[in-house]
Amino acid sequence: MGNGMILKAPGMGLRLAPTFDHASSLGRNETDAVREERLNTRDAGRSVATYVCRARSGLYKSQASSKPLSTLDAFVNAGSMQTTAASFWLERLARLAPSLLESMVREVPTELLTEPARNFALQIMLENRQRLLALE
Repeated sequence: MGNGMILKAPGMGLRLAPTFDHASSLGRNETDAVREERLNTRDAGRSVATYVCRARSGLYKSQASSKPLSTLDAFVNAGSMQTTAASFWLERLARLAPSLLESMVREVPTELLTEPARNFALQIMLENRQRLLALE
């Protein structure tokens, strides 16, 4: 299933997969010009918040679904199956200070990440953090 977030293990049921390969989910495919425009726009339809809300997971609600779940809906759907795990991760996320996310992004060497890419990825993480914490 590619970069899935749920593992199905024989005799163990569904499990949350370790996190990995976030490049495309953090805007890797965007140009710096697009990143800058989305970071600085006054047009709500072009904002980072809208970009995040439009993101899709690789998961479908059912086999009959034609459109993948949004990333938030994928979490909600998985969380409804594993409520203890969802609560655990939301509690951990609540304790994760935005300043720590920023320091982690700042640690990536400048030769690997442009300043617009760095700022865009950070804003995506902060938006997703806010959206997830609003679930509680």
